[in-house]
Amino acid sequence: MNVQQHPVLIVGAGPSGMTLALQLARYNVPLRIIDKHAEPLQLSKAAAIHARTLEIFADLGVIDTFLAEGQQVDILALRTRYKDRLRLDFSRLKHTPYPFMLDLPQYRTEYILMKKLEEINIPVERGVQLVGMQQNADAVEARLRHADGREEQVSVSWLIGADGAKSTVRTLAGIDFVGEAYADDWVLCDAKISWPLPRNEMTFSGDREGIFGVFPLPGENTYRMAYTQTRDRAGRLVEPDREDAQHSLERTGIDGKVLAAEQFWTFNLAHRQVTDSRQGRIFLIGDAAHIHTPFGGQGMNLGIADAYNLGWKLAYVFHGDAHDGLLDSYQRERASVIKGVIRTTHLGVTAMLMKEGRQAAARDLLMQAVGSSYILPKFLTFSFSQLAHHYRHSPIVKGHALRLQAGDRAPDQRFFDGITQSYQHLFELIKGTQHTLLLFIGEKQNQRAALLQLLTESARRYPGILDIRVIGTSYQRPDWLPEDVQYWSDRGRDLSLYHQFGITTAYLVRPDKYLGFIQPNPGWSELDHYLQQILTGSTR
Repeated sequence: MNVQQHPVLIVGAGPSGMTLALQLARYNVPLRIIDKHAEPLQLSKAAAIHARTLEIFADLGVIDTFLAEGQQVDILALRTRYKDRLRLDFSRLKHTPYPFMLDLPQYRTEYILMKKLEEINIPVERGVQLVGMQQNADAVEARLRHADGREEQVSVSWLIGADGAKSTVRTLAGIDFVGEAYADDWVLCDAKISWPLPRNEMTFSGDREGIFGVFPLPGENTYRMAYTQTRDRAGRLVEPDREDAQHSLERTGIDGKVLAAEQFWTFNLAHRQVTDSRQGRIFLIGDAAHIHTPFGGQGMNLGIADAYNLGWKLAYVFHGDAHDGLLDSYQRERASVIKGVIRTTHLGVTAMLMKEGRQAAARDLLMQAVGSSYILPKFLTFSFSQLAHHYRHSPIVKGHALRLQAGDRAPDQRFFDGITQSYQHLFELIKGTQHTLLLFIGEKQNQRAALLQLLTESARRYPGILDIRVIGTSYQRPDWLPEDVQYWSDRGRDLSLYHQFGITTAYLVRPDKYLGFIQPNPGWSELDHYLQQILTGSTR
């Protein structure tokens, strides 16, 4: 057995594990990523990629490949008893560059992420499985078994379980996975279908036999079918085939025809969440930490967001730029978000499975009432897109402004910059791996001394991990700004969510593009006090 020292070992090379690997690589954190399967799996449970995940992919530098290959979807239609009840229009999403969903089979998502890792010389080690682990105060000792039977002992600073619903990491760590299974089994199949609905629309339909989902995929007449498995009159599960798929398609009440369907996958569903997503130096992300129904296409997106949240925190602690306590915020922030998604998807699929009677009738009326509302469909679309997920109750966020609160995702807005004479997106100002201090200066500018101290001390005490961006409404750069501080002119106040009626306001944007700190009329002492709780730069 060989003993090797590595900072991070990621167990599982699905979307969550590879997203974390890409995020850590951006910070030059050495890592290994292993997967017990000899080849990438063609079993493809996930398809929907939501707006928040597309934002993450843009930050990771892979968005162009996804946009070129995926099928854009604008509408999620919920149908019961052969009628449209509720339509959610994702094209109405605001404050994101990606107001839509993208459908792409999960194996293609994994392929794109894998190729990106290969470009930066981080290969996925396949046919390698975790068979044992122990942790102490300083490291996790992990025992790995290769395909040829060879074993090696590795010592790592952190071990990440991204190894799915049947997680070996979770089992070895003895972490409880709390929840329960659903009575209905599900079927998945990527098929050729003659389908009359527009290609920018996915549907979930329910009738007395169960649920049937149809999601457009790239390729002519190519769709993902997901449906509750058929039972015969004796209550026995029917082995899925093309004939069964055609029969189940009738649940939609839409005249479609299954042209070809070769491979079917059946699986059990449950809703479960770990009691602890961190145990010392061991972390769980993705399906290893939470599972739920496919309602709304949330699962893969949720796991990718786990990785994006954890990645920058691990990197900062590894490089000594943050205190170890920062890692505790991973569970605090993600647990409440995950709990909300599990609750929403459970309620959604439970409602869709109501077959007959007063409850089903009440559900139909409620869905139609929601659909006729002006506000509620917007709220649901914002939620399903995962743009609504927030960390307002996190211990490492503080402050609020008129329209924004610390813990919110930083919303994107387009504005015309009077300095460069071009349209820009706020996201262009905050991209990268660092914290970004956005300073929106008001017209009065009667706090020049305090602002100069804030700017100079921020740059001096937190070099390399804190970038500063100043935005004002004057068409001229203020003459009191230090020469090395960049300035943007938003005369039209297009960044309306950030401007505060002439009041100078500071917004600290974290590397995961969430607002960590907000302060109107900002001063250096308040910002420094906040940063000292998280970062170590002030001790340099």
